[in-house]
Amino acid sequence: MEQLARLKARLATLTELGDIIVAMRALAAAALQESRQALPAVSRYAQLIESGISDVAAMLDIAAEPRSEDDTGKTETVCVIGTEHGFVGDLNSELLTGAGLRHTSRLMVVGRRLQNAAAEQDLGIAAALPMTTHVAGVPLLARKIADSMGAAARVRVVTAETGPGKATVSTAVRKVLPVRLPAPGEKPSPPPLHQLKAHELLAELAGEYLLAEVSRALIESLIAENRIRLGVLTAAEKNVSDKKEELRRKEWTLRQETITTELLDVVVGAEAVTNSEGR
Repeated sequence: MEQLARLKARLATLTELGDIIVAMRALAAAALQESRQALPAVSRYAQLIESGISDVAAMLDIAAEPRSEDDTGKTETVCVIGTEHGFVGDLNSELLTGAGLRHTSRLMVVGRRLQNAAAEQDLGIAAALPMTTHVAGVPLLARKIADSMGAAARVRVVTAETGPGKATVSTAVRKVLPVRLPAPGEKPSPPPLHQLKAHELLAELAGEYLLAEVSRALIESLIAENRIRLGVLTAAEKNVSDKKEELRRKEWTLRQETITTELLDVVVGAEAVTNSEGR
């Protein structure tokens, strides 16, 4: 009976754990849906700012930097966006591995779990910020990241990337600064209307472009994070369900053994009484 009681206690614990996993899955699914809905608007805004930069730069006849330029020896800010919470497998470690860090890189990490992973790898962290867990926190966090970058001339943003319906993760690296400029000689037609001086407008647009790109990267990271978390929690829910089924079978077996033992006790007792009366 004591073994049966322990088995029932384990079943109760697993049932509670299963309820928690279901609740966490629901939160992850809601966050994923929210992020997916927000991404198109942020992407369109980033594209609009990029188009404005191209128009103003072309109007000033500012040529793009040579694409063959070697950046190896130049300081570059690498912003890696990870997760604040767990249940994402080895995502944070894989992000750091795929970031392509150099000895001249200035590493900025976003997310407490990512910060822990960077510390485990003995990576020097120039700046660290907590990762938001919902879309509503993206604008404020994007501004904090942009402010932490300061006057950085070269910036790469590293995020997680997953395919639709897949829990597998890859690393996406996006070069944000310097801003991509049009090829020399390309003039917008007609020229854009503007109230600010062209060079001042270009500087303002560059700052807004950085903010828009960081915002887009944050939302893409939320999508990848919650998609991976959904996969992990789904697997965990199945494992809990399988374990509960196994324990239920054991419980049934123990119950049958207990009943059989009780019946044997009754039979043995009855035989003892019969034999006693026969004497």
